[in-house]
Amino acid sequence: MEQAHQDTPQNEMSWQDAIGWTEFGCWVALILAPLIFWLQGPSVTFDQAVSRSLIVVVAVGGVIACRAMRWWYGSKRRNQATDNPSTQE
Repeated sequence: MEQAHQDTPQNEMSWQDAIGWTEFGCWVALILAPLIFWLQGPSVTFDQAVSRSLIVVVAVGGVIACRAMRWWYGSKRRNQATDNPSTQE
């Protein structure tokens, strides 16, 4: 029974992968936003303008947050590797 808890599945996604895919999705939203805005035409109502703007703002915030998290955790990992050279391969 204890063996099942110790084995982790090989196809499990790590949080680093999830952050990478989230950043990719935000970049796709930013790249496709002008095309979608052009295809749909000008905003007709105030609500439509706000929702379009909110999509872009959330995508930009997501890109910045994901990139900052990857930089922060990557620099912590590099610092741990230089502080403890015995763990390097």
